[in-house]
Amino acid sequence: MKRWLYSIGLSVVSGMAAQGALVAEWNFDDETLNETLSGVTRRLSHRSGTTANTPAAYTNDTPTGSGFALDLSTDLDHCLVVTGNDGTGWAEPSNMTYAAWVKIDAWDAADNQWNTVFSKQTPSTGFRLTRIATQAGTGTDFIPAAGNIARDGAPVVDLTDGQWHHVAFTYDSSTSNLVYYIDGFAEASNPGAVYTPATTTHLTLGAWNTAGIRGANGLYDNIQIYDTALSAVEIAELVNPPDEGGEEVLFFDDFDAANGTSLYDPAGRATGTVAHLVKYGWVTDTNDVVVDGVLNWDANGDKDVLNEQPVANGQQLFRFASSTNSGHFSWFPYVGGKVWDLEYDILTGNSQPLNLGLSDITRNGTLKTYDDANYDFGVGNFGVGLRYDTDDDAGADSNHVANVFPDRATVYNIRVRFNEPLGKATIFVNGLEVAEAAGLDFEADNRYLTFGEGTKYAGFIDNLKISIPEITIEVEPFDAIPTVDLIANGGFTQITNETPSGTGGFNVIGSFGDFSAYWGRTAEVIGWSPYYDDPNNLRTRIGNVHSNDFGADILDGTFYLDTLIDADSSWVTLNSSMDYRNGLVQTDVLSGATINPAATYQFLVDAWQSNPGTDQSQATFTAALTTDFTNTASAVAGSLFSTTATNLPSAAGTLQTNVISGVDLLAAQGGGSVDVVFEQINTEAIVDYPNGTPNPMDPDQVSQVRIGEISLSVIVPEGDLNKDGILSPADVDLANTYLTGDGGDDAATRQQDLADIGIVGEDALIYLNLTEFDFDGNGYYDAADVAVLQSLLGDEDIVITGISSDAQGNIVVEASGLYAGKVYYLMRDASLTVAPVFDDVADSVLAGSGSATLTDTNAPSGSAFYRVTD
Repeated sequence: MKRWLYSIGLSVVSGMAAQGALVAEWNFDDETLNETLSGVTRRLSHRSGTTANTPAAYTNDTPTGSGFALDLSTDLDHCLVVTGNDGTGWAEPSNMTYAAWVKIDAWDAADNQWNTVFSKQTPSTGFRLTRIATQAGTGTDFIPAAGNIARDGAPVVDLTDGQWHHVAFTYDSSTSNLVYYIDGFAEASNPGAVYTPATTTHLTLGAWNTAGIRGANGLYDNIQIYDTALSAVEIAELVNPPDEGGEEVLFFDDFDAANGTSLYDPAGRATGTVAHLVKYGWVTDTNDVVVDGVLNWDANGDKDVLNEQPVANGQQLFRFASSTNSGHFSWFPYVGGKVWDLEYDILTGNSQPLNLGLSDITRNGTLKTYDDANYDFGVGNFGVGLRYDTDDDAGADSNHVANVFPDRATVYNIRVRFNEPLGKATIFVNGLEVAEAAGLDFEADNRYLTFGEGTKYAGFIDNLKISIPEITIEVEPFDAIPTVDLIANGGFTQITNETPSGTGGFNVIGSFGDFSAYWGRTAEVIGWSPYYDDPNNLRTRIGNVHSNDFGADILDGTFYLDTLIDADSSWVTLNSSMDYRNGLVQTDVLSGATINPAATYQFLVDAWQSNPGTDQSQATFTAALTTDFTNTASAVAGSLFSTTATNLPSAAGTLQTNVISGVDLLAAQGGGSVDVVFEQINTEAIVDYPNGTPNPMDPDQVSQVRIGEISLSVIVPEGDLNKDGILSPADVDLANTYLTGDGGDDAATRQQDLADIGIVGEDALIYLNLTEFDFDGNGYYDAADVAVLQSLLGDEDIVITGISSDAQGNIVVEASGLYAGKVYYLMRDASLTVAPVFDDVADSVLAGSGSATLTDTNAPSGSAFYRVTD
């Protein structure tokens, strides 16, 4: 049987980094200094010393091996953040995170001290992420520096070792905590730092100040600024983003740092009754120590309890405090009715049990009567067990114990799998199942993870992890039914013949761009061809296309005619100047397509102004389905989208939508080739062309538009399961086919098989491709859903509502009570007394709605009888 890997935590939000707002970003993958974020006007200005707006250099040596990085390897090279063409720069937020990848070749030899990665400083305000004087160490200083620094002075990491490193600092103004990170690890912190904004100077990258002195010479990539102090795990995920799919780790601590910097908490929030693990550090009393990365719980017998502290920035803050009758506690995540694992390594320290439990306890840390469940997966010198309670008293109703520990000198791996949908918990020791409990009631509120509850205890715990596992499922999903896009490669993800091979931007083969950044870089966009019209012969004045002709002709090196494909972002860039019509075309897009005249189609275009430095005021962007792509006046009815380019949005993601009737689309298909074209044309003249010395690279004389998607698909109404654009009996037939199994196990069996491993409700429907089949919305697919679908369709009740003859002597029959999208026949007979009756087909029609007209063009001269049937 086939096996499918499936992450069973589909509806739990993945712990992606950056819970706060990303407010500025530069990744340089388009080999420009423009900000990556959409809808902003900030940019970087490259400078060499005090000389402004010097050309920037880029390299494909990056942390990930793809895209481009900014090269600031030359002394005095640096960048300033500016607004528009000059402006006031970057106003830093009060809570902040600054992060970047750097590969420092060397400190500036001419000024070999306090060499700086980030700075925004005056003599008395601001900050710098900097080398510590002439030392090898680095850190973050707030100005004035006295008492306001967080430095890696040892250092743990030498940034000039020729390797890529991730550097970052965070500042939370509510706690005055400044933390300095290298490669995802907190190397230094200062809980009492005071920050005074520097409001009169620019944010500088790669140097001490705006003159470029004290540079950190090297490569820079993925510059990011947030308006919040990211957590330790969020910083770690900037360095190592979590894999999509697979195990979803909610919490991990290997105790390799006693101050809690190893804490891994992607969820990082506690809201309402769906309480994820709260971010906190491991803080213990003097008897609880971390030795060689292992947490040694207090062997002296006194206990610690986690107490609630005031709320700050929407997060609960906790600390450990001494107590005599409780264990260690932290707020535990409620994962929303799923399967999840608690895992840890343990070494018992004496004959007393070392317990790790989950229970309902009041928020101030004192014990109370158990509400519905107390789970105690404890370890002593005899074994491991699960104790639980279900009747609101403090006693255990069941106790499952397995004697699996032959000695107390061996480290054991314990994993408890909680199957919340089935109310089960199973204990595994070193991968082997040893105990199981059923009938458990998992609640969402006030969950606490408990260490060492009970009498004196001692022991060691390491590698504590809470996760949602990936499980191999032997349940076959039903075939997914996609909505077909009639335009091939409309997302521009398929390119070929890249020269050189790799990523980044390429000139589309057959176009006439000559921008120096893309000399020698060409590729084809599969299914698309360049289309141009050049009334002023601009393309003849660039010399050899896509190459350096050393100024041999007046437009050599121009970007005015660029047609680019970005292999990383999958967008097309169109530039235009002086009536140059620049576009791409795909011909005969409807060849072989089945167009339903009863359906409605949508033509979608995602186009935007990509560069605020270019001038779109005299440019027009057009997209259409057309029978003649050189003339958009021949556009299919309803498909033409044309607008002044300044009306386009400033960012990707706003889809322009045109609605086309199936009748019009079918008529166009019947008339020959239907092509799709998108283009832009800018009427602004190039100054001094063709008889003078024009500037081939003036952004004010070029318009630039990017296109990320163009598609044509049927609009799917409610209940249209087969995605043909109409609700019809075929959809009911499909619903019944899947209900009964479609040649395999029926829907009920498959849903039960998933429930047995804890996949239920919406998650089960997603896995089985049945989400759209759940018409009653109860999270389960059964005959009741088919009944709802049938009610949406209504009953078929064919009625002849009229019969007449036209001027040509044809018999015209009107019928109602039909199903849209179904073929009906006009049957004729001259007599009702001779069998078989109604065996002559006089006409047929594909109903476009609930009524239709059928015509008998060969009516008999005498009497005739008619009926309409399917």
